Amino acid sequence: MHTHITVGRAIKKLREARNYTQQFVAEQLQMSQTSYSNMERGKTEISLRRLEQISSLFQISLYELLACTQPPKHLSDHERTFYQEQIVSLQRELASLRSKV
Repeated sequence: MHTHITVGRAIKKLREARNYTQQFVAEQLQMSQTSYSNMERGKTEISLRRLEQISSLFQISLYELLACTQPPKHLSDHERTFYQEQIVSLQRELASLRSKV
């Protein structure tokens, strides 16, 4: 399973837990409802900047948002390596963005 699909599912769960509509979240993120829906369904990749906006909207840290996406414990070594590489990549991108602020 690709990371953006897992993240999309986590975002959907957070949205539903707060009883937010897709339209409401899309408006808050200044994007179309269709684009937001595609993001939730894993049809589009989500940038780190967008993840930060989403975590801010849901009033959780980026770490908490990404923690919602933890893969199942029954992963193959290949899948585990893939997720670890994704985490490192996102951490580097976050550090880079923070240094620009």
